[in-house]
Amino acid sequence: MNWSDTTSSGRPVDELIEPYLDGALSPDDRQRVLTAAAEDREFARQLAVARSIREALHSMPSVVAPPDLVPSVMRVARKDRRKQLLASIEERFRSITTSGLRPALATATLVAVIVAAGLFGRPAQPTVSPEAQAALDQIKWTLALVSEVTERSTTHIRRDVLEPHVVGHMQTVAHDVFEDPRAGSKLN
Repeated sequence: MNWSDTTSSGRPVDELIEPYLDGALSPDDRQRVLTAAAEDREFARQLAVARSIREALHSMPSVVAPPDLVPSVMRVARKDRRKQLLASIEERFRSITTSGLRPALATATLVAVIVAAGLFGRPAQPTVSPEAQAALDQIKWTLALVSEVTERSTTHIRRDVLEPHVVGHMQTVAHDVFEDPRAGSKLN
């Protein structure tokens, strides 16, 4: 048997080395691996190397994560999320300025300043238990997900519904009115 032959599951025998070492093969596939190892020196060598790597990994000591690892990772993730949010807001502002909506930009900037003052101008929060902090973190991530889903839905409605069916229709009607003033009577 060639070790690149396929098994009853359709997988090449050489792809069964890891499942073989894990004890996760059917008796037929297990026998195919043993037969391939007996008949092919290269396959037997690969099986031995995989076994020695597995044993070396199992003999390594377990590493325990420091207790402050999760809060540190969460801080970095929040910073990254804030950076992404600010980049998204900046991109939206750029598209607004190119479309000539400067009053809307001024209003949005004012709202952003007020929100930022509310978010970043808060006094230090009292310490909370780790369980309460974990629950708060879950709530924050859930709200961020809901916000992102809402943002995508809004973009979809604007792009797929409003622009083609409302804005496009308004442009056609306006064009008809300016081309033929009598066409305005069609609107009544």
